[in-house]
Amino acid sequence: ATAPNVYSPTSNDIYNGYVHFPADVTSLEFKFAGQPNWDGPNYGFGGEGILDTDPGASNLSVEEPGTYYMTVNTEELTWSPQVRNYALIGTFNDWSDDEPLTWDEDEKVFTVTLDFVAGDMFKWRANGAWDINYGANDPDDGTLVQGGADIEIPEAGNYTIILNLYALVPTYEIIKN
Repeated sequence: ATAPNVYSPTSNDIYNGYVHFPADVTSLEFKFAGQPNWDGPNYGFGGEGILDTDPGASNLSVEEPGTYYMTVNTEELTWSPQVRNYALIGTFNDWSDDEPLTWDEDEKVFTVTLDFVAGDMFKWRANGAWDINYGANDPDDGTLVQGGADIEIPEAGNYTIILNLYALVPTYEIIKN
């Protein structure tokens, strides 16, 4: 019941979502479960990129720790993991260096704590490139969208920035320390 979810908002048998495998994880193996338990259907390894619903199917796996955007098609029995390791970037570092995020295992979110000046702007981007980046929704409601607006820090101070990829729609929170 505490496992990360993949979602099918339109109930079309195509599910998407994030799964994070921390660097200190003991196994990179898993299965997709149709329910938050093992009551099935469960999806295991059926070949490269192929799912198998046989209860004896082997586990699926990823090659290395990191954050993966999973796409699962339960009708065609296919799946694909895409590495998406996010970092924070913005005016606080001249949009030039990715600021690493820390995984909070208890809360299942990414955090970073930094000093900002009033008016600093930031976004998250994946894999050190701009093709996958999250910014604010319009209007800004705490949800994130691909290519969204820069997010502004209203006043100078030390802040903890939280990125939640385990929600149906990724969200963020800014906490002044």
